[in-house]
Amino acid sequence: LTLTDSGNSIPTTSTPVVIMTLDSDPTVQVNLYVSSHDNTNIVTKYRGAKVGTYTLTVQHAEGYTNSLTITVKNAITSITPNSGSEEGGTEITINGSGFAAVEQVFTVQIGNIGETVDCTVIDQDSTYVTCITGPKHANWATGPVVVLSRIVEESTCEGTCDFTYSSGLTPIVDTISGNTVAPGETLQVQGSNLDPTGSVTMTLNGIDCPILNYDANQITCTVPADMAPVQEAELLVTVEGKGYPRFDGVSNVVDVTLALDSISQSDGPSTG
Repeated sequence: LTLTDSGNSIPTTSTPVVIMTLDSDPTVQVNLYVSSHDNTNIVTKYRGAKVGTYTLTVQHAEGYTNSLTITVKNAITSITPNSGSEEGGTEITINGSGFAAVEQVFTVQIGNIGETVDCTVIDQDSTYVTCITGPKHANWATGPVVVLSRIVEESTCEGTCDFTYSSGLTPIVDTISGNTVAPGETLQVQGSNLDPTGSVTMTLNGIDCPILNYDANQITCTVPADMAPVQEAELLVTVEGKGYPRFDGVSNVVDVTLALDSISQSDGPSTG
């Protein structure tokens, strides 16, 4: 927030103190951090406050300024994209205002009271929050998106605020090239609706499996040559713009095994 005195009369001998007092509860006061000031402008950093209308005053070396009114709100205006896979994994960006960029812990939920799905926050700023959707709730397909924080309470809606879990945007995996694979070998999943709006990724226990090629019906990757053997590695597929696929009739667990290329002696005595 930048406060301006058109009369150029702000004293510069000391740092001014900027205070917001909540009109509905004067015991709630918020001190704004002053990052710079001169005799015309005071530049402050807003670190978040409870939703409501505040009276803002400035205390300086010669007393107080006149008061100003400021309204704090946490509002959603749009969600992009506003639909995705029923299995979750869709990266959505929530646009709006009042999402403080510092010292905030955000929680994003989709759905109705008592039947919500968490959306894991991965990025945030004052005008947006980005998160990864969880899987669809059993009782509904479309639900409102709500942003909550430890300072700013539940967001309000000032635009399009619903997210829809779509069967038409849910990728399907019904075939895997094998339930065992060796480092350096290719691994392929087959199915439908696997074409992304951007890119695709595959990981085994969180380790990237570089993509060789993909289309709407298959995705192929190469298991890293230096990957250590592991039993029951979780295969995670992400189709950008849609989300995670549904594994239909197959498991998303793969064993990564050693590949034996040769043996130095192929025979020996029966006594060992």
